[in-house]
Amino acid sequence: MISNKQLNKKFLLILLSIVLFSSIYFAFPAKFYEKPLKSEDNSFFNRLHPSYENLSHLEIIVDGTDPLKDWDSLTLIPNYVDWFSGAGTWGDPYIIHDVYMKPEHYWHGSITIKNTNEYFQIVDCLLLDSTGGLVLDNVTNGKVLNNNFRNHENGIILIDSNANVISGNYIEDNLYGIQLSNSHNNTIYANTAKANIYYGIRLINSDNNKVLNNNASYSHWGGIVAGDCDYTLVDQNMAINNFDIGFSIWGDNNILSDNIAKFNEFGISIEGTNINIIGNSVSFNNRTGLVCTGNFINVSNNIITNNEYGIALYYISNSSISNNNVNDNNIHGISLENIENCSLTNNSLDGCGLLISEDNEKIIFQEKFGKGSVKEAVKL
Repeated sequence: MISNKQLNKKFLLILLSIVLFSSIYFAFPAKFYEKPLKSEDNSFFNRLHPSYENLSHLEIIVDGTDPLKDWDSLTLIPNYVDWFSGAGTWGDPYIIHDVYMKPEHYWHGSITIKNTNEYFQIVDCLLLDSTGGLVLDNVTNGKVLNNNFRNHENGIILIDSNANVISGNYIEDNLYGIQLSNSHNNTIYANTAKANIYYGIRLINSDNNKVLNNNASYSHWGGIVAGDCDYTLVDQNMAINNFDIGFSIWGDNNILSDNIAKFNEFGISIEGTNINIIGNSVSFNNRTGLVCTGNFINVSNNIITNNEYGIALYYISNSSISNNNVNDNNIHGISLENIENCSLTNNSLDGCGLLISEDNEKIIFQEKFGKGSVKEAVKL
């Protein structure tokens, strides 16, 4: 018969084995097991990843203006056929694929493509620990598909680059996730930009871009931010648990539609002219759900509930606020300050209400004040 002392000893040994196995398992994130490394290096990490080509000793730089650094220069690298192919045409683009890069020194970059209009793709690469995971500078016709970027100053950055596609990438623990500067007509689609220090996705002085179906959450400053950007479509994105703001869009002729902003400090902030804010879900943000400033703004069919404040409108003119669910915000459903020639129609304000300050002119409203609502009107 086994004594209690022996049973306890066996139980402790089993428990210790479980804890040891768990610590080893979680030390290597499942995300990095998607494609393993191919390398002659016999390190434990590389033996676990046999299918990636390990180019950590290199910095890939393609410069279309430098004959020594053009696309053909990549064929001088040993074993290039394992990770590089193509002719730079629409039907046969250059493709860099299945590459692992972790530079010895953080200040080295990983992949830089510049000064080229040839068709190219960066596909299924794992890039870690550098100043720039992928830098696109003065390029067009590029596609960046299904890569992993982690612990860079910039996960992906586009500078003066147009007509590119950034899709299906996982971008985590960088200072900036995806950045566009003076870059136009690009599509940023279905990326996961999480837990970046400053912003998940950031656009500066960039017009006619589409930001679609991305998850930009858990960043310190903001999820998706666009400054001085016109004709931007921000649609079906998610920004959750960002320390400061979910979405901040500044510019003219922009559309913000069918996005989710939850558990941020602020949900959405908009400034500009000819703006459409339609069908968004903005809830459980610590302060204001939606803040608007500008002219000719349409705010319609949004769900903006359970925030500290629902909708705050400042210095707005010639605008329409209609058919929004602004129920159950803690203080005010809709607050108006310095408003001129605006209409508020068919907004639901159960459990909160409408605050109208002085210095407003020509406001037309027909609202639904349900149980528990408070309407405060000061000098219309």
